[in-house]
Amino acid sequence: MKQINKSPATGNNYSGSYDLTQEGYGDPMYWLRKFNIFANEAALPLIFENWRAIFRIFIIAKPMLEAWTKEQDKYKQSSESNPKNAGRPRFDIKVIFACFIIKTVMGDSLNSFAKKISYDPIYKSCLYAFLGFVCEIPKLATLHKYFDILNNDEVLAQVCKLHTSDSLELARMSISQDHVAREVGKTAIIDSSYMDVDITKRTAAEHKAIKDGTYVPTYGGTYSYLSESQKDDSATFSKKRNQSHYGYKYHALADAVTKLIFNFTLTPGHVHDSQKTLDLCDSSTVKFEELYADSGYAGKKYVKVLNERGIYFYVTLRAYRGHPLTKEKRAINKATSSIRSRIEHAFHYLDNVLMFKLRAKTMERHNGYCQLFTMVYNALQMEQILSGNYTVPNYLKPVAM
Repeated sequence: MKQINKSPATGNNYSGSYDLTQEGYGDPMYWLRKFNIFANEAALPLIFENWRAIFRIFIIAKPMLEAWTKEQDKYKQSSESNPKNAGRPRFDIKVIFACFIIKTVMGDSLNSFAKKISYDPIYKSCLYAFLGFVCEIPKLATLHKYFDILNNDEVLAQVCKLHTSDSLELARMSISQDHVAREVGKTAIIDSSYMDVDITKRTAAEHKAIKDGTYVPTYGGTYSYLSESQKDDSATFSKKRNQSHYGYKYHALADAVTKLIFNFTLTPGHVHDSQKTLDLCDSSTVKFEELYADSGYAGKKYVKVLNERGIYFYVTLRAYRGHPLTKEKRAINKATSSIRSRIEHAFHYLDNVLMFKLRAKTMERHNGYCQLFTMVYNALQMEQILSGNYTVPNYLKPVAM
C-alpha cells in the first residue's frame, strides 16, 4: 500500500491509503490521454472536478464487494444444481458498482448510460480509472440484473451506511475550527422532499377488477394503454400549497453542521412527514442530541418521546386563529429556521446538480437509486469540506462584541 497526499487527476489532497501499483489506477486523466484526448480540466464534467470524493466511495465499497463476491462463489460451488460449476464466469461486481457511481454522478438513466459507456471516452476513462485496467463493458441487461441483486441483498444500503459514517468521521478531523468539529453529528435536521414520477396510475376499471378478482395482467401495451411493467402501484397523489404531486417522498435526516445526509427513507407521496420522525431517529446510526424540524412535524407526542430519549426537539412554532405569534416566538422561529433551512441546500443540490429523479417502477428499485444518490451527494459535500469551501452555520459563528 502506498500513502499518497494528492490526487493524480486534480492535485487535491486525499485522505487514506490507496493501492496505486497499477498504472492509471485512480487517474482518469491518464486514460483520457490513452484515448489521445487532451482536454482542458475546466471543461470536463462534474466527476473530474470532484474525482477524489467519488473515488473514495469506490475505495470504501471495494472490500465489501469482494466479500460479497466470495460468499456468492461459495454458494455457487456448493449448489447441487450446478455441480460442475459450469457456465460463464460472473461479471466482476466492482465493474458494475463503478458503472452505477458514474451513472449517478452524470445524471443518466441506466438506458442512457449503457449507450454512452460503449463509445464515450469520458465515461470509459472514469470506469478504467476506478479499476486500473481495461475491462469488458457491461450491457444494459447486465446492469439491470446486478442492480436488482445488489439492492435486494442490501449491499447498496450497507455501502451507503459505511460511507456516511466514514464521511462524518473524516469531517470531524478535517474542520479546522475545534468548536465546530466537536458539533459534527450532535445536531440533526429532518425534512422531506417530493419526488415526482410519471403518472402511471391504474384506471378505475382495473381497480374494480382487482377487487373482484377478475383482473388479467396485460403485457406489451400500446400507445394508449400501459402494460403491466409500466404501472407503479406504490406512487400516490398528494397536494401541497395547492400544487398536486404524484410520486414519493424522500424523508431525510441530515447533520446541521456538515449538511451530510446520514439517514433517509422513501415513502409514497401521501404519507405525512411526521409519521416517519421516530422511524428515522430509531434507525439512525448517528446518535444526535438535538433535532430541528418545520411546523409539519409539530406534535406533543413526538416532543415527549424524543425528550425521553435524550433528544431535544425544536419545531417551528405555528400561529393559530386569534392567537398570533408574539415577538419572542417569532425570534425563536427565526433562529430555528436558520438551522433547519440547511437541509434545503441538500435537496437543492440533489434536484438541480445531480438531477435526482426516480425512473424505476417499484418502491424497491427507487430505494436503491436513493442509496446511490445519497452516497454521491455526501461524497461531493465532503469534497467541499476538504477543499475549504465550507460555510460555518450561523449558530456556531463567534458573536461580535
